[in-house]
Amino acid sequence: MGRFFYIITGVLVCATLSLTACGRKGPLEAPPGAQRQGQSGQSSSGPPDRPFILDGLVR
Repeated sequence: MGRFFYIITGVLVCATLSLTACGRKGPLEAPPGAQRQGQSGQSSSGPPDRPFILDGLVR
């Protein structure tokens, strides 16, 4: 019984840590009130930002 508990607990801890490492892919965001330098007003050439089911957890 004890060994089974430790195995399940370890699996749950690993799953939790792997989910907390998820994030949004993209450029770094400047802090509020910071001025952007070197931006020419052109948009990024990356893929469009599509909503994902786990976005609510990240924000």
